[in-house]
Amino acid sequence: MKKFIVDGNYKSYFASFGLSLQELLREAKLPDTLLTTSPVLMSQEEFGRFMDALEERNPDDSLLLKMAAGSGAASFSPPLLAAWCSEDGQSAISRLSSYKKLIGGLLYETKEEPDRMHICLRPRDKGFALPSFLVKGEFIFLTALLRHATKKDILPVSVSMPYEPKGSVLSDFLRCPIRKEDECRISFYKRDLSVPFITRNDSLLAFFEPELQKRLADLEKDESMKSRVQSLLAELLPAGNASIGYAAQRLGMTGRTLQRKLAAENTSFQEQLSSTREILAKHYLRNTTLTTMEIAYLLGYAETNSFLRAFAAWTGETVGSYRKNAEGSNGSEKEEEN
Repeated sequence: MKKFIVDGNYKSYFASFGLSLQELLREAKLPDTLLTTSPVLMSQEEFGRFMDALEERNPDDSLLLKMAAGSGAASFSPPLLAAWCSEDGQSAISRLSSYKKLIGGLLYETKEEPDRMHICLRPRDKGFALPSFLVKGEFIFLTALLRHATKKDILPVSVSMPYEPKGSVLSDFLRCPIRKEDECRISFYKRDLSVPFITRNDSLLAFFEPELQKRLADLEKDESMKSRVQSLLAELLPAGNASIGYAAQRLGMTGRTLQRKLAAENTSFQEQLSSTREILAKHYLRNTTLTTMEIAYLLGYAETNSFLRAFAAWTGETVGSYRKNAEGSNGSEKEEEN
């Protein structure tokens, strides 16, 4: 499954609210060191588990309000700071629509009417439901951003989400109709979004926005069909569902369309399947103690011998010799570190 960057200094941020990052990660069944490495990468499913762990600590939405409504939330990462430094609400939402792709587990999709703008929240990966904590937090964050940046008591026109609010905290803060609907959406009057931001900072934007634009361009390069197929196959292989038909279905297209898109990138589904298997096989042999039979199973081979033949064709080595050489290399690296 494709992973995305989760931006921000999580350890100090959560500590400021009396939360243990380590405890949250354990409750979400995630590695203790996940959010202390750089860059922090999560899949949609992992991000959802982390948000659900936060929701467990949020019995009445009061914790959510503290985390999402504070002015510090806007400077938690460069993409959010870019919104804070914008000319007005409409520019801030436009930047968030672009830069949300860089930092988290949801995307903005805007829809306009003559007098209002709707911001619809979408998961990065189709088929996932956005966690309640994330959706409510996004509504609070965006409303608080507009209020802090304009020093005006801006109210949403309406909010919709498939979750029931916990008590009155959310409704007391938003002070607008909250409807239970499938779509996660918050709407504002355009006249409120045109109020100038007193936090506007063109100099700061000029300093870091070019880097954000570069990161967006790099992200677009990574969104090739080849990379999407490889990411998907890494998820599908252990489950034994790595057929082109199923992969195409997960990508929202027909098998013929998928083949055509891959051909336009001078590759094929079979080539990507073989390449992904090779990458994963080398990873398992270098970094795990899995047996050859277990690795063959995880790569979707019905027989171990089929995997052994394929590995020899990829590398010119046997599985045993590759693992032995990898262990020797790792041992040398450890000696150098010591």
